[in-house]
Amino acid sequence: MNKSFIELLRTPKIFDMALFDWFSVLLFIYFLNNFLENTEFIKKSNINRNKLDFLLLSFMIILGLYIHKKFNIDTKFGYYLGLNKDVLRN
Repeated sequence: MNKSFIELLRTPKIFDMALFDWFSVLLFIYFLNNFLENTEFIKKSNINRNKLDFLLLSFMIILGLYIHKKFNIDTKFGYYLGLNKDVLRN
């Protein structure tokens, strides 16, 4: 059976998460963090680094939950939150 390109990228895993997913999330966080730090709103406001990091982490968790729910990706965390009925991934 031939695997698609995305399936080949998601084959190597670390802690039961695809290596491709780890790097893509870390790159997204890095670029989003750099973008937010360089915006004029953040520079002029009184938001310190800890608040910015907390907001970024909260955004990433909510975005991750939304994407997993939208594409029906079953995860253990989603099971605990009641988003999916099965603990195992498809």
